[in-house]
Amino acid sequence: MFSKIWQKFLTALVSKSELRVWSESDRSGNTEWHAYDPETGRSICVASETEMRHWIEQSYYH
Repeated sequence: MFSKIWQKFLTALVSKSELRVWSESDRSGNTEWHAYDPETGRSICVASETEMRHWIEQSYYH
C-alpha cells in the first residue's frame, strides 16, 4: 500500500517538470497545438504538428 502511494507521489512530482504538449480543436475543426514547459515557464501555440515538432527540436535538442 505504501509503495503504491509513494509511486504515485513520485510520478506526480516528475510529471510536473515535464514538457506538456496537447492539441485542441475549435468548432470549425481547426486544430491548435499547445506546449508548456513548467521548468522554464515557456509556452507556445502553433497551427500544426510540424510547427510544434520544429519548436521542440529547436528548443530542446539544439
